[in-house]
Amino acid sequence: MYTSSLVALCLLCLHASVVFCDVSPAPESIQCPKFQVVETNDDFELRAYDATRWALTSTDPSMDPDAITDSFMILARYTRGFNNKGMIFEMAAPWTEFIPFNSDSPINASVAFFLPPELDIPDPTDPNVFFLTFPATKLYVKSFDGFAEPIDFFEKAKSLYETLVAQKKEFEASFYACNIYDSPYEVVDRHNEVYYVAI
Repeated sequence: MYTSSLVALCLLCLHASVVFCDVSPAPESIQCPKFQVVETNDDFELRAYDATRWALTSTDPSMDPDAITDSFMILARYTRGFNNKGMIFEMAAPWTEFIPFNSDSPINASVAFFLPPELDIPDPTDPNVFFLTFPATKLYVKSFDGFAEPIDFFEKAKSLYETLVAQKKEFEASFYACNIYDSPYEVVDRHNEVYYVAI
């Protein structure tokens, strides 16, 4: 059964306005950050992404479902007019969780959503909302389908970690991230991802 927090967080997966998703089988109606596939095999893709901007807020490092839901609601309010312009705008896909493995991670446990480059980004009125800019970045991405629970993301991230180590790939190992693209009402052809940042 899908947890209530994941159901709520999946509501992030509305419409962005950059390019249509290159991921498959993500729904054709969803638009996402632009990337090119550099390398692909049965275990992962290496993708080269353009620079991206994100709105994010911290969450509990334990990734407690209630804490994640609270963090999601902070971001949802930001898009519903809780900003210096009173602007209402759609959340973009994917929604992302950044999950640190240890205190050496350059990023804290956070929930984030993508900000399209053409969006005139308003300043948040909630001091718990921050902005994150990723420069052009390469990511090692493992995709999978189905209704994923937190343990599913963890197991996929662990598998990807072990694969990258075995193949002697260089990557930031102190945290991983999870992407979800689909509404909770989609019952087939769901698309989820975990990734590590290549270095």
